[in-house]
Amino acid sequence: MNRPLQPRYMFRMLALVGVICCLASSPVIAGAAETSRFINLSARGHVGSGNDVLIGGFVISGDAPKQVLLRAVGPTLSAFGVSPALAATKISVYSGSREIARSSSADTHSAELQAAMIKAGAAPFAANSLDSALLVSLDPGIYTAIVSAPDGGNGIALLEAYELPATAGSLLTPAKQTQIQQLVDEALTNYEIPGILYAVKFVGEDPWAQARGVRDRATNAALQPDDLFRIGSASKTFAGMAVLRAIEQKRLTLESTLDQLLPADLLTHYPKNLITVRMLLSHTSGINSYTNFIEDWFIPYIFDRTRVWTDRELIQLVDAKFADPDLGQIASPGAVWSYSNTNTVILAVIMEQIYGKPFRQLVQDWFIAPLGLAHTLYPAPGESVMPEPFARGYMNWANYVDEASLPNTDLDVSQYDPSGVGAAGAIVSTVGDLATWMEAIAQTGVGSPAHRRGHLDWKYFTGFGAAVSTPAAGQSSYGLHMAHEPDNTNNADYWIVGHRGQISGYDTAMMYLPEYDCAIVVACTRSLKNAPGFPTNAATVALNGIVNILFPQLIADHPVDIAGGHQAESLNSRRTLRSTPEPKRLRLPLSEY
Repeated sequence: MNRPLQPRYMFRMLALVGVICCLASSPVIAGAAETSRFINLSARGHVGSGNDVLIGGFVISGDAPKQVLLRAVGPTLSAFGVSPALAATKISVYSGSREIARSSSADTHSAELQAAMIKAGAAPFAANSLDSALLVSLDPGIYTAIVSAPDGGNGIALLEAYELPATAGSLLTPAKQTQIQQLVDEALTNYEIPGILYAVKFVGEDPWAQARGVRDRATNAALQPDDLFRIGSASKTFAGMAVLRAIEQKRLTLESTLDQLLPADLLTHYPKNLITVRMLLSHTSGINSYTNFIEDWFIPYIFDRTRVWTDRELIQLVDAKFADPDLGQIASPGAVWSYSNTNTVILAVIMEQIYGKPFRQLVQDWFIAPLGLAHTLYPAPGESVMPEPFARGYMNWANYVDEASLPNTDLDVSQYDPSGVGAAGAIVSTVGDLATWMEAIAQTGVGSPAHRRGHLDWKYFTGFGAAVSTPAAGQSSYGLHMAHEPDNTNNADYWIVGHRGQISGYDTAMMYLPEYDCAIVVACTRSLKNAPGFPTNAATVALNGIVNILFPQLIADHPVDIAGGHQAESLNSRRTLRSTPEPKRLRLPLSEY
């Protein structure tokens, strides 16, 4: 039967308790500052075939059903010197003598169970883990959990029981949902936007995804929450996490230089021996952005929407203008922050060199498939039409550039080849998937366990448009392909991280609030006017307002006089510090941010 482990096998952070104990009856609200609590470790001991089982009893108190997560940990114990550790455990839950639920290691990797582990505050099992878990809703009463071995199994196992936090309903009440809907409806009118999609996701919960407005102005078909759209520069977060994973796998480091990583015939004029991976991730490399090239990139991009580009072409455009006073090198490597889409394209080329696969395949294999992002895709060159259902995107080119040949009216610009922006802006997704992605970045360390939460750490961030240094209060800043922007709508500087994505036809903001473990995504189906009275990003349109509706105390607790000059430059500035004249900048949100 159940033999207790010797003291040397006990985890210091967990206490061995008796086989009868209670799950707490007070709910823990997802999204509250307090994270979900570890409730019960029923028992640890040796498990073998036959009657050699691990038994844990527990009580559901109170007067309402509770969701309970049971975990039978075996192989993971090996890392702590436990031997032999039981693999392929089985869990059964009994009420009296009646079995009411069972699970095995084969079920452990479902999206629902992995989400439940995050919600409970427990680390998800690795993809190849032979540990097992069971999620069950139980009425008040007395229950017994039994861990048994597979046929012929033999070893040590650990049984854990967690009470899952209650849903976020107390924060996302019907009244607040109505307020958010009203906010979005007002934005549709005020900013002349055909449609707005938005999602709110608390850790471990399904996204609350909504849509207002029309999918297609020609048909007036209603926009739907799961409609696809182009996410623009929000794509950069996938590149950033991929590079962090490569660092974890010791294929490169933050300080690796481009002369070690890029083919010899690429970026020949720039000082590759001085430009590091860290500089590419933080936009401090000094490399100009191909999106600033009017004749070589912008005009072809507008008028030949099906043209297929290569990453090499985009990099070569920039390299050829290295010494140009307007379009050449921005600054010495590491000297200043200057946003450049070329940085991300270079990172994608480096990843392809290392792994011998198209970068989009790495994104699919590492992130999209494992996280169950079923509505997210990285189109291949030549895939200029999004799969149905998708939201059509609109843009008035005359809002952004003085070009007589461009009509001064909104055009449907949904269809174009994504290779024109490359890894800097090609991905297509939904607001629900992006909310899940932001949670994964913050909660599961998708880029690298060593960098878990590290890419959200202030030490990686440098201020926009300033010499590389720690950002001042109220100043927008950029980390490892992640951004922090103060809330200019509410004049507040709370900790919020994520990325915006502006690309022709679409404007997106996806952000995560670590203090509340909450992801918020807003996407507009029009490139927003860069003119007085109109914002240039979806954060100003609605995301900041959603934060204020859900977390008014957060706004009140973090005031900063952004409008009064406590920020070095305006949120939308692209200015950089350099002795030569400022490069020509298009006032055009084409994967610009």
